[in-house]
Amino acid sequence: MDRAKQAEIKKKFKALDNDGDGMLDFNELSNLLKKGNPNMNRSEIRLLFDGVDKNHDGKVEFTEFVDYLYADHSNNRTTSGRHERLSMASAPKEDDNEADWGEVEAAFASFAGRDGDLDGREFSKVCADCRLYDRKYIKNDADVVFAKVCNKGQRRIGCSQFKDALRIVAGKKGVDTSIVQDLVGSSKGPTLRATKADNVRLHDDKTTYTGAHVHNEQHGAGDAVDRTTEGRHERLRRESASATKDEGEEMSWDLVEKKFNAFAGRDGDLDGKEFLKVCEDCGLFDRKFGKKDVDIVFAKICAGGARRIHFDQFKDALKIIASKKQVATSSVQGAVIESEGPHLHATKADNVRFHDDKSMYTGSHVHNDHHQSSSSPTRQVTSPSSRQRPTDRGVDERRGRIAAETAPQSDDTEGDWRSVTRAFYEYAGKSNDLDGREFAKVCADCGLYGRGFTKQDVDILFAKVCYKGERRIGPDQFIDACRLIASKRGCSVAEVQDKVAKSDGPIMNATKTDNVRFHDDKSTYTGMHVR
Repeated sequence: MDRAKQAEIKKKFKALDNDGDGMLDFNELSNLLKKGNPNMNRSEIRLLFDGVDKNHDGKVEFTEFVDYLYADHSNNRTTSGRHERLSMASAPKEDDNEADWGEVEAAFASFAGRDGDLDGREFSKVCADCRLYDRKYIKNDADVVFAKVCNKGQRRIGCSQFKDALRIVAGKKGVDTSIVQDLVGSSKGPTLRATKADNVRLHDDKTTYTGAHVHNEQHGAGDAVDRTTEGRHERLRRESASATKDEGEEMSWDLVEKKFNAFAGRDGDLDGKEFLKVCEDCGLFDRKFGKKDVDIVFAKICAGGARRIHFDQFKDALKIIASKKQVATSSVQGAVIESEGPHLHATKADNVRFHDDKSMYTGSHVHNDHHQSSSSPTRQVTSPSSRQRPTDRGVDERRGRIAAETAPQSDDTEGDWRSVTRAFYEYAGKSNDLDGREFAKVCADCGLYGRGFTKQDVDILFAKVCYKGERRIGPDQFIDACRLIASKRGCSVAEVQDKVAKSDGPIMNATKTDNVRFHDDKSTYTGMHVR
């Protein structure tokens, strides 16, 4: 091509270059081609554009434009031409539902960093952090997609290839490209999962600092507190709190606080699992805020080292959720207020016909106190204050009768219990009560074990006299235990009293050291040790 021809083509190239950057983008070349053939669709133009753009940088340079115009296209009939034609035919096609790629390009830049491109591992991380994986597009597919868009012989992809990869991902997921664009564009960059260092006492506990470190700006307190670990954490908390300020309208928080207290219960705060239940029961989950986001929001508003949140932090959490859902805070407040509180999912017992259907009762059970119906004249409810099912009263009466029958009984041989009580306090010490181990020692030291009462019976007897939910007994329960021991041994209560009263308190069984000849035999001493 001579210079005159080259100058003429260059003049036409500049006429097409609307923004004057010396290169043609897709829109500029599209306008040119549609002037010649208005019936060309976007996919055909994209196919032609990719054929001209040899380096796949999304721009057509003048040299690429000239090379394509004067290239020998007969090589399409060769093997290399066939491969190129198949590659262009199988390239991902644009669809009419694609959105603007600006946010995707910004997300790509944040993931690519200084290199400006991605390798296979970094592309897999993009898919993971942007939550692209699902049942149809799994982690194993990421390598296949990356290899498909990567140039032959290369191991990294640029922004234009990344866009093609997202089009392929959308095809695998069976959704529009705009949905994949939204997932990637809403990303805030790579999620860093660093290893947290263990606490080191002499470094993290500033109360152990001495000398110059007490006043050092890098470690000390006072005016330099903002440079310390605590100051940094406090600064980050303030910045995080300011980030949760809602720009939309807010409702009154009084009704929200009532619902919070219903979920928090007596503790007055929520842990991570309880916060997840609030989000579930209030119907806060949607496409933009899922269950995987709950832990992130909870960790963001939870104070350092703490595992529970109070109401003020709960307010900040709702503001963050509203921001993620891209709705006003009042909308999230309304969802919490309209909830009916925590949903309890308890297991319901199956009906048992011969127990629940009292019409099936026969014989003595018809008139038995344990099963008598409320229509019986002798058990009729007379007032609302005494409204109780007869079956409940029957169970209570039965338990009371069994407790009375199994209660320790006194006999005529019992003497004064004051000496026994005195021995009890000798064993109890300052606590004035005994646990199971101490009670077993009393029985051993006082020689209460015998034929009818062995060491295996101690725990059962202790549990029998110990109040429900307690683990220690007082003097009155100890007296009942002595009566039960007498019953088990088949002896009088006075005999057990006598054994306990004769006790001089707990017997200490300390370890005795062995004799050492040169220490204990003073006849072997020599020199100054003799004196």
